[in-house]
Amino acid sequence: MNMDVVSIVDDVHDCNISNSYYTVYWNSGKSGKNKVSINEYVQGNSISIRGKYVAFINQFHESSVSGRTILEHLDVGEGYNLWWMSTLFEKSPFKTPGIYNCQKLLALELILSKLSFECVCLYSSDKLLIESIEMLCETLGVSFNCIQSIDRSRDKGKYYKWISDKALELLNSTTRTSKILFSILAQVSFSSRHETTSNDSSLFVLSYLLNIDLIKLNEGRFYSNYWGRIQDIFDKNNLNVNWVHTYLKSNTINSFKEATCLVKEINRYSSLDVQHSILQSNLSFGGIIKCFVIYIKLRLRIPDSNKIKKLFYASNSNVWFWPYLKKDWNNSVYGSTAIFNLLMISTFDSLLSKIPHQKNGLYLIENQGWERAFIHAWRRYNHGCLVGVHHTVLRFWDTRFFDVSVDTELAMKLLPQADLIAITGPHMRKLYDGSGYNHEKLVEVEALRYLHLSNLKSKRKSVRRKDIKNKNRFLILGSGNYEETQNILNVVSKNKLLFDNLVSFIRHPVSVDRYYFDKDAINEVSRDNFDIAINCNVAILPSATAASVDMYVIGLKVIIYDENYDFHLCPLFGINSIYYASTSEEFSVLVQSDHTENSGERFFWDDLSLPRWNRLLNKLGYDLVL
Repeated sequence: MNMDVVSIVDDVHDCNISNSYYTVYWNSGKSGKNKVSINEYVQGNSISIRGKYVAFINQFHESSVSGRTILEHLDVGEGYNLWWMSTLFEKSPFKTPGIYNCQKLLALELILSKLSFECVCLYSSDKLLIESIEMLCETLGVSFNCIQSIDRSRDKGKYYKWISDKALELLNSTTRTSKILFSILAQVSFSSRHETTSNDSSLFVLSYLLNIDLIKLNEGRFYSNYWGRIQDIFDKNNLNVNWVHTYLKSNTINSFKEATCLVKEINRYSSLDVQHSILQSNLSFGGIIKCFVIYIKLRLRIPDSNKIKKLFYASNSNVWFWPYLKKDWNNSVYGSTAIFNLLMISTFDSLLSKIPHQKNGLYLIENQGWERAFIHAWRRYNHGCLVGVHHTVLRFWDTRFFDVSVDTELAMKLLPQADLIAITGPHMRKLYDGSGYNHEKLVEVEALRYLHLSNLKSKRKSVRRKDIKNKNRFLILGSGNYEETQNILNVVSKNKLLFDNLVSFIRHPVSVDRYYFDKDAINEVSRDNFDIAINCNVAILPSATAASVDMYVIGLKVIIYDENYDFHLCPLFGINSIYYASTSEEFSVLVQSDHTENSGERFFWDDLSLPRWNRLLNKLGYDLVL
């Protein structure tokens, strides 16, 4: 054993680490004597590591290169700025999966700071990881050695995969850009403008042309499942509501032309107080030309990447983020993201400059980059109070929502932000409180999309009492990730003797994959039978799926299974009564343990009479009849 060597193991292949005195497992493995799992370490130091990465991004716009700050370089005029709209600032772990590797690098630095060593030996074939750790070692003044897989056939396969990935990346980038341009041209061609009205009770609502109740639509009423029962209050009080819908291609609305026809039909049977329009119909050919000119000027003035990459060090840290964030920088400044954001600036500016004054506005907050253009345009044209409404679950590691705290408000004063943030439950409030968010901006509302869970929970209690008391029934809910779902099916099949009944399996709604499992252990059922959950008492799910919240709220015991021990995107992260397994052995222990159903902390506010929503609308100046 060499007391001077620290081994970092990424690849799962045969490697001799007996010559090192300390081992760090990058993607899997368990912590123990002289060894540590990075994933476990990150979870154990979650607040400090998340905070350090968020602080790096929040301070990045102040960095100076070629005599100007990043914010100055990305200023595109009239107060709009592509930095606030970049995927880097957005910090979405779904758009930028490299974020978690950046956070793991911060964890690695903390681990190494407590050790005495002279050499780091990395077992990996990941070029980004190799580049990052090699630079870290160079900065720390220790030697670096990388041992890649000795399986030459696998190396060749990885090389061919790297080539194909690069080709696919180029093709996807070209395709994305082409889709944006062709889609915009189609939208301009088929655009249909609608009159937007205003009076003392006007309310502007920015939403998606998705998740529409088709049954109600066929009955002659527009009803968005994003907004649920609040629409009944709008209708009862004859509020002047101006709906602006963002069109996204979906199974139900396949083209912009279809969307335009649908909105025309909705307006035909809506009252005169309610108007519907499509956001993208506000983009003109002149706007497209202006965006093109701005894009060319931007390309010419942005400093070379060799200068930019030197800025990608966290404060008081030797960790270099550039390898994992380079693609996001390039795409946000030169690529399809930059083009899309410029078009969204033109679209929102056109819309909000022409409509009458809007007393108040509501929008579905996801902290996507384009929302910053919307907020700035709203402010620029002096519309009223703007409220960002959460419509889904909030994850601890979803760093989109932890960009501003009381301590950083002054430094972030130029960031376009909503006046109020509507939060939907105690769990969400706890996450915001933990990030130091300004309490004065938070308002409580009922979780409109999750009100149905209260009814499901009541049904389930009744069914469990009458029919299946003391019987264990398990339910697997898949995710959109094939490998994660297949791993669960494999571990359940392997442990089939532990189950008294067939385990029910419901695939994710977007999944069309072919799954393999033991049909003597698992029975796949249609998603139309989602109510089968009321007959079960244990749910088994992959880490990132939001369905785990539904199962938790209605009272099931929740088991999260991930073979990489990567639970950072689990929406139930931090709740004590959630169970985690990363191996078949851990899973079998959990399956055989007591399945006392969770009484759980209250996750959402779910009062069907919507008292919190009523208080918010009263605060905004609406005198409502309930």
